[in-house]
Amino acid sequence: MKILSKLLSVLIAIAIFANVITLVLNVLYFFDEWLFKIWVSEIIVIVYLVNVYIWDQVR
Repeated sequence: MKILSKLLSVLIAIAIFANVITLVLNVLYFFDEWLFKIWVSEIIVIVYLVNVYIWDQVR
């Protein structure tokens, strides 16, 4: 039961963090769809680069 409680606490913390990030994005981008698409593509590029970096370190 302690594991489930800890998991729930982590999920709640992640949800709060995601809500704060969403709020910041809404303030910064003023609900502009074009800028939001650019932000998403930046995240995809960053994730890809981190993936390449990690796999490079593993080899």
